[in-house]
Amino acid sequence: MALSDVKCRNARPASKLSKLSDGGGLQLWVQPTGTRLWRLAYRFDGKQKLLALGSYPLVSLAEARQARDDAKRLLIAGTDPGQERSLRKADSSSVAGSDRIDRDRGASAKKALVREAACIPLICARECEADGTALGR
Repeated sequence: MALSDVKCRNARPASKLSKLSDGGGLQLWVQPTGTRLWRLAYRFDGKQKLLALGSYPLVSLAEARQARDDAKRLLIAGTDPGQERSLRKADSSSVAGSDRIDRDRGASAKKALVREAACIPLICARECEADGTALGR
């Protein structure tokens, strides 16, 4: 039997984990702490797998169903949805990591320029003293 938003909202915690099924492998897990989590149970390559889709109030029933349908499309195409998500996260973290490295390099270059600018007046003063000329005259 399909879930409704009212059933999801009124799901109360029990002493053990309870699972409310929507169909197509979509489940709402109600934790003993009261947390409600969307999970998608599926099989890939003959193995039972589980994909986390988010927590209930943040991810609505309609959004969870859409995520289930997207995952099913990937399964039909022969791709593991969990593996696809891992690859996407790795790609986005490597881009973020390279941005961080670029920012760090930029900060290092900026610090070097500041140090260099601070040293120039000192070098000029030393050269002037060695020549016997005074600064500002």
